[in-house]
Amino acid sequence: MDAHGAARPAGFQPVSATRDPMGPPAAYRARAHPIAPRDRAIADIYRAYTLIGDPLADRAVEGLASLPSDAADALLDRAINDGLSAVPNAPTALTDLFRSLPDHRSPTFDPDDARAAYRAFHSQSDLFISAFLSATLRNASTLIAKSFHATGRVTSARALTRIRHNTHHLYEIMLPGSLHRDADGWKLSIRIRLVHARIRFLLTRSGHWDQATYGVPLSAAHLALASANFSATVLRDATRMGAFLTPAARRGYMQVWRYASQIIGVPGPLLFDGDERRTLRFSAIAHLCEPPADEASAKIAHALINALPDMAGTTDPAERTATVARAFKVSRALLGHTAADALRFPPSSTRAVLAAMRAKRLALMALHTLRPQNRSAWQARQTEFLLQNAVLPRFDYRLPALPRPHKAP
Repeated sequence: MDAHGAARPAGFQPVSATRDPMGPPAAYRARAHPIAPRDRAIADIYRAYTLIGDPLADRAVEGLASLPSDAADALLDRAINDGLSAVPNAPTALTDLFRSLPDHRSPTFDPDDARAAYRAFHSQSDLFISAFLSATLRNASTLIAKSFHATGRVTSARALTRIRHNTHHLYEIMLPGSLHRDADGWKLSIRIRLVHARIRFLLTRSGHWDQATYGVPLSAAHLALASANFSATVLRDATRMGAFLTPAARRGYMQVWRYASQIIGVPGPLLFDGDERRTLRFSAIAHLCEPPADEASAKIAHALINALPDMAGTTDPAERTATVARAFKVSRALLGHTAADALRFPPSSTRAVLAAMRAKRLALMALHTLRPQNRSAWQARQTEFLLQNAVLPRFDYRLPALPRPHKAP
């Protein structure tokens, strides 16, 4: 039971060691949206996790800070690509991080469910990518945006690259065997974890991050919220747009993301054993805990949407304008008017937007049943689009540069 007499949700563990005697960061202390007593336990733990980052990864990055950035990156590349045996001089903290990573042979990872998830994703990748973009916009509406905005890693000029990086990670983990130790999905997931740790290192030492107000940059709470949005919220939004997903496919997708999230550093208590319903509830409550979206959130959201014509390869000015307008409209329908207004989306009616998308998908599936050759051609186009935006000819995901160590005078 929590302090309010409500039952503590399954999957949560006390995090008293992370609590600050002054309470949660100032930005989280007063919210316009009331949180029901039965949900306060979730809110309390979410706020507690805003005070910590990723201790193992943070220590690993700090242990490399004495090396020039090029040398640190080379060491990390060898550890990621070839294993710890390739870096006998690896700092103890880096060794501890790699040895803590989960084993893909977990008894909770059902290969049959995972295969169902892979099939569903690749046969309906257009809807999954649209839902994934919506989840990215949801993340941008939180203080996650402030961390990335402070580093300049999501700007109008770099938005397309950021979308493709995210899509690349989604594509990689949705391939059979991709989360095995030597596979690309595993390697990219641990690299993303180290990118987050490097950003935390830089921001906390920059003198420009107000931790008392905002908590730890890219905190454990934010990693968990992003994971929840990329898993349970993507399933919900893909379904709302017309995706057909079996119970096995839904379970498999959640388990794939649970395992990838463990590699990325999401705390176990905030993964809810990969349960879709509980993860979706956590996302809703976490968003209620977050302060209102600010200018940084709006800039990132607009940059992402304005990059979509380039992602689609659209060059005609009228088509580019129409693509952006439709993206704003569909995103508003998925996010809701309150969140869309906070992100400064242009006003529009969303009445029947999602219903029309579902009807169109039903008609398309009916046509494909009658004419299988049409389905093959359509699927080939979907696969081509996914590969164009996920499998980049040169995928360079470098870590942000660390300041060079000062030499003693």
